[in-house]
Amino acid sequence: MKVVNVVATRSLGYPIDLKKLHDLLPNSKFNEKGAKWLMFRFGERDRYFAFYSSGKFLITGANSQKDIEEESDKIIQLLESKGLQLKPGKVIIHNIVVEDDLMQKIILEDVVREMASPKVSYEPEQFPGLIYKNWGVSILLFSGGKFIIAGIKNWDDIDKIIINFKMKFSFSIKDITNPL
Repeated sequence: MKVVNVVATRSLGYPIDLKKLHDLLPNSKFNEKGAKWLMFRFGERDRYFAFYSSGKFLITGANSQKDIEEESDKIIQLLESKGLQLKPGKVIIHNIVVEDDLMQKIILEDVVREMASPKVSYEPEQFPGLIYKNWGVSILLFSGGKFIIAGIKNWDDIDKIIINFKMKFSFSIKDITNPL
């Protein structure tokens, strides 16, 4: 299992003037006519940050709780070094995306037939993976056996969701796989 992305928000504590913030942050992007946010890439890993006038900002591209905390702290420090008085809130995780592998090839059409569930959809003309929605997440399963889970909100739920998914699909997959 590998965490491939984490999306989180954090409050600066106060509403913020995006035009002023744009002037303080070189390389930020802001369209005064249409955008309701300011885009900014920052740090060695070129993390994406989106600032909103409400005073919240969004962080994407991290792969751990530690990473997301460190990156958001760096942004707070940068803004404070520019003279902004902040009262930062806690980091709130909105989406953890993980990938894993069943280590076998799968005939997705047969899985859909076997499962016969409204939680499963597969339209190969539109998307090459099977989509399974359950436990508050979306799971994309590909014929090579790899799967991606999006929508996890709590670190403690990752292993439980992966185990549930593998158990749910194990009866469907065991007899309908392609030899490697």
